[in-house]
Amino acid sequence: MAVASLTASAQFYFGGQVGFSRNATHNETTVVIAPEVGYSFNEKWTFGGILEYDYGYASGYDVNVFEILPYARYKFAHLADNKVQFFCDGRVGFGVQKGKGQDAGFVYEIGLRPGVAFNVNSHWSLVAHLGQLGWEGATDKATGLYAKSNQFTWNIFNWNDIRLGFYYSF
Repeated sequence: MAVASLTASAQFYFGGQVGFSRNATHNETTVVIAPEVGYSFNEKWTFGGILEYDYGYASGYDVNVFEILPYARYKFAHLADNKVQFFCDGRVGFGVQKGKGQDAGFVYEIGLRPGVAFNVNSHWSLVAHLGQLGWEGATDKATGLYAKSNQFTWNIFNWNDIRLGFYYSF
């Protein structure tokens, strides 16, 4: 009985998010493209993964980052008959960063990323993540411009780090 109940509420989904920021004063631009797949086990828990590409530019320097980010999502609140859901993703990421004229280096992160989903209907959802609380690091080869140097990140609910996207559930 428990297995049938778990299967009935489970759903696969795919989609993704994009992010963009521009600081004209410092001539800095960041673009993020992050396709995503996942599986909702029940009303509270979801597991998924992101394949993320980041591009950064500042004062004539380019950097490209590719990361794989598996995550566990906990949905902690909902409003309007489950139309709006608040959640937090616990994620671990690892990848490669390459700047123009630099050797490639290894990057990693671990953290919590809060978010909200608006369920348009039974299949489509609009999603937003806002900031992150965690740790980011990089090997020496990746510690140039825009590198994730070894640091604690506390930019939770930071409007400079907002990502918008959608999911299609089936």
